[in-house]
Amino acid sequence: MRLFRSSHIITLVLAAALAGTGPMIRAQDTATSATGLTALVATIRADVAAGKRTPAALADDLAQFDRLLAAEGGKRTEQAAHIIMMKGMIYAEIFDDPETAKTFILQVQQNYPDTSIASKLGPLLAMLDEQAMSKRSRVTIKDGGPFPDFAETNILTGAPLSVGGYKGRVVLVDFWATWCPLCRTDMPTVVATYDKYHAQGLEVIGVCMDVDKDTMLAYTQTNHIVWPQYFDGLRWQNKLAVKYAIEELPANILISTNGTILARNVTAENLDQAVTKALGK
Repeated sequence: MRLFRSSHIITLVLAAALAGTGPMIRAQDTATSATGLTALVATIRADVAAGKRTPAALADDLAQFDRLLAAEGGKRTEQAAHIIMMKGMIYAEIFDDPETAKTFILQVQQNYPDTSIASKLGPLLAMLDEQAMSKRSRVTIKDGGPFPDFAETNILTGAPLSVGGYKGRVVLVDFWATWCPLCRTDMPTVVATYDKYHAQGLEVIGVCMDVDKDTMLAYTQTNHIVWPQYFDGLRWQNKLAVKYAIEELPANILISTNGTILARNVTAENLDQAVTKALGK
């Protein structure tokens, strides 16, 4: 199973944001529960699963938030606060628009100070600030386009590290972590592929998203991982993970000899074939 950055899974975020407020929702009468906020969230999940992921595509759903809020009659109720917060999270989680989302969350915090949820929004606001910073830091990458390079340091040797340093060779930038089960499962395949094709022109650059350097070093030594590694101990806020918008693990970017992106997130099952093709074998 791939591991996803939890701040980008709507069900987990909403559950965290609503922690401790469940009894209030459960106390709603049956009619409200069936046709109100709970039903709307279920509708949105179904619409997103059907491919609707833009404000225009979800316009009817967004309008329903406004109708639910109007039904509160201008009262500063817990339910009204939840409606506004939920609408904000749609912007964060589906539209990747944390700035707009933050306006809704601040509205709850500032205009509904006596509600229980208003006191719980600090971590959520911090998460939205983090998401906004991550979005501003991202670079645009697409298959067939040029790889926007980095200039960092190999944590294993202290030497400069960049894809450009391997000009004329195929490079696999591999994002991984020791705490990622599928990364550990796939790593022997990456090692085997490197051993098989390194002499023919393959390089691997690891981007380790661990927190503890000693854990990362011990793992590389035990598993015969000899290629360069970038490490900064910031987990999901790893500088290169943020730059390339990595939000799930394992992840990788396969780059051609002339610096163009050949593929992203090549699975272990397809890695040998992808590298063979990249090398022109």
